[in-house]
Amino acid sequence: MNENQKLYEMNKEILNKEQISLNLNISGMTCANCALKINTKLEALPGVKKVDIVLPTESGRVIFDSSEVNIENILKSVSDIGYKATLSNLVVSVKEKLSSAKVNKLIEEVTQVNGVYASYFNEDKKSLKIIFNSAQISENQVMKEFYKLGIEGSKSQGILEQERENFKKEIKYRRNLTIISLLLFIPIFTLSRINMGTTLDENSRNIVIYLILILTTISQIIVGQFFYKGAYLSLKNKTTNMDVLIALGSGTAYIYSIFSVITGAGELFFSESILIFSFILLGKWMETLAKGKTSNALTKLMELKATSARILRNAEEIEIDIDEIDVKDIIIVKPGEKIPIDGKIIEGVSRIDESMITGESISVKKQPGDLVIGGTINQNGLIQVEVEKIGNDTVLSRIIDLVRNAQTDKPPMQRLADKVSNVFVPIVILIASLTFAYWFWIAGFTFEDSLLRFVSVVVISCPCALGLAIPTAVMVGTGKGAKSGILIKGGESLELVHKVNHIVFDKTGTLTVGKPQVIKNIPFMDNSMKDVLFFAGSLEQGSEHPLGQAIVEKAKEKQIDLTTVKDFKNNPGFGIEGIIEKSRIIVGNLKFAEKEGVDHSSADIMIGDLQSQGNTVVLVMKDGILIGILGLADKLKPYAKETIKMLHKMKIHTYLLTGDNKKTAEAIAKSIGIQEYFAEVLPSQKLVKIEEIQSETNAVVAMVGDGINDAPALTKADVGIAIGSGTDIAIESADIVLIKGELQNLIAAMTLSKKTYIKMRQNLFWAAIYNLIGIPFAAGVFFGLLGFFLPPGIASLFMAISSVSVVISALLLKRLDLNKVKSSVENLRSQKKSVNIESEKFESKIVGDENIMANKLVCSVCNHEEGLPKHCGRDMIPHEGKLVCWMNLDPKFGGMNCGTNEVPEHCGTKMQVM
Repeated sequence: MNENQKLYEMNKEILNKEQISLNLNISGMTCANCALKINTKLEALPGVKKVDIVLPTESGRVIFDSSEVNIENILKSVSDIGYKATLSNLVVSVKEKLSSAKVNKLIEEVTQVNGVYASYFNEDKKSLKIIFNSAQISENQVMKEFYKLGIEGSKSQGILEQERENFKKEIKYRRNLTIISLLLFIPIFTLSRINMGTTLDENSRNIVIYLILILTTISQIIVGQFFYKGAYLSLKNKTTNMDVLIALGSGTAYIYSIFSVITGAGELFFSESILIFSFILLGKWMETLAKGKTSNALTKLMELKATSARILRNAEEIEIDIDEIDVKDIIIVKPGEKIPIDGKIIEGVSRIDESMITGESISVKKQPGDLVIGGTINQNGLIQVEVEKIGNDTVLSRIIDLVRNAQTDKPPMQRLADKVSNVFVPIVILIASLTFAYWFWIAGFTFEDSLLRFVSVVVISCPCALGLAIPTAVMVGTGKGAKSGILIKGGESLELVHKVNHIVFDKTGTLTVGKPQVIKNIPFMDNSMKDVLFFAGSLEQGSEHPLGQAIVEKAKEKQIDLTTVKDFKNNPGFGIEGIIEKSRIIVGNLKFAEKEGVDHSSADIMIGDLQSQGNTVVLVMKDGILIGILGLADKLKPYAKETIKMLHKMKIHTYLLTGDNKKTAEAIAKSIGIQEYFAEVLPSQKLVKIEEIQSETNAVVAMVGDGINDAPALTKADVGIAIGSGTDIAIESADIVLIKGELQNLIAAMTLSKKTYIKMRQNLFWAAIYNLIGIPFAAGVFFGLLGFFLPPGIASLFMAISSVSVVISALLLKRLDLNKVKSSVENLRSQKKSVNIESEKFESKIVGDENIMANKLVCSVCNHEEGLPKHCGRDMIPHEGKLVCWMNLDPKFGGMNCGTNEVPEHCGTKMQVM
C-alpha cells in the first residue's frame, strides 16, 4: 500500500459517513465534449447523485453517497479517461524542527480532520502540504485545525496563490507551444514556396522536400502531441471531441503528403497541416487569456481576504495570522486599514468603505454597536472590533462560496448545448466524408482538391464555441453581480428571472426597515399607559418578534421595570401569553382576542383608525379583559415606492404578504402602490399563497423576503430573492441575495439577470450560426457563387476566432452599469424633496410674496397627508424645527413677533413638510 492509499484509508471512515459534495480542479480539457465526457463518466459511477463539470473554470462539483463510492474512485475515473482531477491544497511552512515521529503524528492528526483528504511533509522545504475538499472544509478552517495542534507554522501558499500560479503556467505553456509551432511553420512555409518554383533541379527539389518533411515531422511530434494525445484518449473512451477533429484534419494532410513523397506523385500539404496547429493554438492561447478575465471577479473577491490582524491580548497589541483569530477576540483597526474579519464595533467611530462588498460607493458611518464586514476599508477613525464570525461563516467567505457554486452550476440552456456537442463531432466527420465523396466522385475534382475540402470541413467545425457560450456568460454575470452586492446563485435562476411576471413581497424587513416603533398607547378600564407597557413589555421579553422587541424598547425608554413571566407560550400567527402577578396576560392580534372571547367593541373605532393609517394594532388583555391597545408602525424602506413603480413598468404584477389585518395591509399596499395584498397570513400559509399564484396560467413567481418564516416560501417560489440584511436561513433558501438590502437593488438584480440571460442566448446563437455557415462554406456549397474554396489554414483560423469571439462577447457584460440602473429607480421620485423639520441644515427664507415654499405635511411612516396650519391668512412655514407665521421673521427683515407652533406628530414621529 503506497503512502497516498494509506492516508486515504486513515480518513475513509470520516469521509464515508454521509452524502458529500466534492469540489474538483480539472486540467486537460480542451472543448465542451471533454467536460461532457467527464460528466458522463462520473454520473455512471454508483452512488454519484449529481455532476457539474464546467469548461471555462476547469472545475467541477460532484455530489455522491460516500457509502457507495469514495473520492479515490472519482479521481481515478477522471484519470482513466485522460484528464487530471485534483482537490484543493495549501502549503504550511513549519517553523520548528520536527522529529520523524512528530512528523508522522502531525500527518496523522491533520489527515483525520473531517474534509482533509491527505497530507505530505517535505523535509527539504520544511513544509506540510494539506490536500482537502473545499466543499467540506474551508482553507481557514484547515489552518485553524493546524494551529490547534500546537505546532508553530504559517500558511505559505493557499488556494488563491496556487490558482494564480497554475494560470500563469497554463498561459506560459500555451504561449510557448504557439511560438514553437509558428517558428517551425515559417521555414516550412518558405521552403514550400521555394519547392513550388520552377528554377530548382531535381536533386535540389528533393533536398527541399525532405527538409520540409523533417521539419513537419518535428512539429507533428512536439506540437501535434497536444492534439493527438487528447484525440487518442477520447476515441479510447468511445467519445469524440475537438482534438479528434484537429488531429484528423492535420493528420490527414500530413499522411497524404508523406504518401506523395514516397510515390513521387500528388501534391504536398505539409504547410497546411502545420498551419492548422498554429492557428488553433494561437486561438487557444487568446481564449485562455480571455477566460482569465471572466473569472477576474472571483479572484478579486478572494484578494479581499486579510492575511493577518492586530488584536488585543492581555492589554497588548499583537499581530497574528487571520486563521488564529477566535470569536470574541478584540481587533484593532487603524485608519486606512482593511477590516480583517466580521464583527461589532465596541469602541471608536469611523466611516467604512463597503463598496467591495455591497457595490455602494458612498462610505457608511459606523459607531459602537454597528456591524462591520471583513474585507471592507476603515477610512478615518481608530476602531476596536469584537469578532463575531470567523472562517466560512464570514460574509466574504459566503459570498465567495456562492459565486463559485453559481459558476459551477449549469443552467438548463446548457443541457441543450451539451446534447448538440455530444453528437457534433460524429456529424461533422460524416459531413466531411460526404463532401470528399461529392467533389471527387460526382463533381470530378482531383483527389487532392477533394481531400482539402474534407480537411477544411473538419478543422472549421468548432464544438468549443458551443461549450463556452453559456458558462462564460454565467461567469461574467455572476461576477459582475457579486461586485455590486448582488449574488445570483446559479444558471437556473438566470434563466427564470427573465420570465418572472409576479413578485410577492413580505412586509417586515423587506418593504419596511424591520424596526417597528410603538407610536400609540391607549389604555382602557382605568389602566394607565404605564400599566399597558408594563404587562406587554414583561410578556414580550420572551419573544424575538420585531413587534415584541419594539414594545420592550418602549417600556425601557419609559423607564418601566419589567418583571418575570411564568408559563410563557407563543402562539404563531396570534400572539403570546403568560402569567404575570397571578394574572393571565395575553398580547396579540384581533384574531387572538376573538379566539379567547375578549370583548373589544369599545376600542373598535380607534383600532379601525390606526389600521387605516397603516399601523399594526396589538391588544393587551388581562384575565380576559382588554386593558389597552398599542399601535406600532414601521418605516418604509427608501425607494420602496419607486421600486414598485419600476416593476409595474416592467409589466410585473406585485403582491404584499403580511400577517397584519386587512385594513393595515390595504393601507400599506395603497401607500406603496402594490396591486394586491394578502392579509392575516400565518407563517405556515406563506407557501400556500405562493402556490396559489403559481397556479395561474403562465405565472412565474418571485418571492422577496428576509425572515426565517420566509424560507419555505422562498424555496417554493420559482425565484427566491432574499434581502441580505435578513436571516441566514432565508439567504440560504433564496436564488438571489441582495447583500445590502436596498430595494432598488432588486431592479438592478433583475436587470443583470435578464442581460446575462440575453447574453447566454446571443452566444449560443452566434456559436450555432458560425457552424451553420462555416461548415457549408468549407464544404464548397458557395463555390459556384464565389468561384473558390476555403483553404484549411484559413478554416482553422476561423475556428480559433469563433471561441475567442464567444468569450469576448461574454466580457461585454462588464459594460453594464448597475449603479445607473439603481439611479433610474431613484430618479422616479418626485422632484419635490421632503424637508426634514428636525434637520439642522434647514435655512429659513424671507417670504414676501405669494410663493410659499411648502404646502403640506406628510407622515414619513404611513404617508398620511394634511394641510399646513394657517396664521395671519397664510400657511405657516418651517423655521428652526418649528412652524412659524409667515410674518414671524427676523426683526432686521421687518418681521414681528407672531405665532409659533410645534410641528404636529403622526405615527409617533414629527411630520415632514413637502
